[in-house]
Amino acid sequence: MFTVTLVEPTFLKVILRSISGVSNEASFYFDEKGLSIEPLLNKPTSTVVYAAHLSRSWFREFQCIERTLFGVNIEHLIDTLHFAKDGDECVLNRDCCNLTVAIRSKDSRALIDCVATYSLKVQPMASCPSSIPGRNVYTTHVTMPSSLFWRAIDSHSKSSAAIRIEITNKDVGFLNVNEKEIGGCVLFKANLYLERLGQPQRVRYNRLSLSPEEDLQLGDGIIIRQEPLGHSSHVLQLKQLQSIREIAPVDPKLHLMMENSKGNECHEQWLLMSYELGTSYVRFYIKQLPCAARKKAPTTYLTRFRPFTGTIVSIPATILITVLLGLLVIFYWLK
Repeated sequence: MFTVTLVEPTFLKVILRSISGVSNEASFYFDEKGLSIEPLLNKPTSTVVYAAHLSRSWFREFQCIERTLFGVNIEHLIDTLHFAKDGDECVLNRDCCNLTVAIRSKDSRALIDCVATYSLKVQPMASCPSSIPGRNVYTTHVTMPSSLFWRAIDSHSKSSAAIRIEITNKDVGFLNVNEKEIGGCVLFKANLYLERLGQPQRVRYNRLSLSPEEDLQLGDGIIIRQEPLGHSSHVLQLKQLQSIREIAPVDPKLHLMMENSKGNECHEQWLLMSYELGTSYVRFYIKQLPCAARKKAPTTYLTRFRPFTGTIVSIPATILITVLLGLLVIFYWLK
């Protein structure tokens, strides 16, 4: 039904390892555009959902007679690709019920050619219901170095089981969420802040790239875009990110997308983590913790964690509002 030659099989192994911790069964869909990978089963209880796409540019030869959809065990497919190294060619060929994986390795110095062939049973499928969460309107878009994101995650991995990601139009914060004695926040501020006007809703950027030359001069910073301006917050468990980290070395830039916070309303919200590779991508949709778990998390501080010279005093928003209302009542009573 199809025969494709993958130039970089190690890249496919990295993708498979990153999604193996989320779901052990995946659906592979080959068409004229390339290869798409999604979870095989749509479980309502899933807290992490992935979607990957490899365009035809990742394949040296791509022969797809007809669109093909089948299910495969990810762990078994990783085992068949274990022999592949950098520089090898991987040929995938599928017949009615088997997937043949042939790895061609050549050592130019020793003049040795090697071909390893494996056969893997697959599950033919007529159709697969999409397990990707509903395409929400993401009002907050953040592009940041992947190394900074995982550095912030590591800083909370020993002291907390969950974190809160807070984003404004000027900074990105990672807040420790636990009931222990250790608390803290990692805050990344924009090193350059620009505005773009002339749109129905104001859009703020901390870096505006007009050309590759200007982008190189500004450097790799953090780009924050919000429509409209507001505050976005997302609470997630660190164990949800364990397998996702395997994909980190693929691209130095990470894209985060989320919705603006809607007060204390408990609504289903998904955080989109995406690694964009030209026309290809690897995306993870991470569901926010349930409403009961989010209420246990510390409240947002009005005096945010912003560096300045002087003594830092953090006051919870509920206490500060209560004190101000009390002073207002006393003022009118005395008047």
